[in-house]
Amino acid sequence: MPDEYTAVEYFKKGLSWVPVEGYVRLTPLGQQYVFHELIKQGLSADNLKALGFKPEMVDRQFLIRDLDRMVFDGVDTELMCPNCGRKGEYRNAVNPATHRKTSWDCWWRVGCPSCKTRLKHAFPTQQEAKTAWENGQLDQQPKETR
Repeated sequence: MPDEYTAVEYFKKGLSWVPVEGYVRLTPLGQQYVFHELIKQGLSADNLKALGFKPEMVDRQFLIRDLDRMVFDGVDTELMCPNCGRKGEYRNAVNPATHRKTSWDCWWRVGCPSCKTRLKHAFPTQQEAKTAWENGQLDQQPKETR
């Protein structure tokens, strides 16, 4: 490192030295390269903020990533995961009244197969589960408990 201050900053942020050749838009401390590598490893926005990256930059980069995905995958925002931005899936859940998970009386939960985020509670209809998921209310309780 050129000086002690730079070395300490690298150490505190968990960064290693990265050569300038071969990387696009590399910041002086190599943060952008490290940031994108951590995203590829599957770290969430909250994890990156906890590592010390600026919250505004993290949010902006995740929005850019989500918009890029929309361009390639189409602008389908239905069941988009609030954590990683990928498409969630409906999953059958146990009906609290009958304690069964058969196709005609099951309740519904939405989860992301990529980052394993899911709703905490199940809902009697897919629409209620979808609304809670898309509003990011993962801890929301169902309105009725048939």
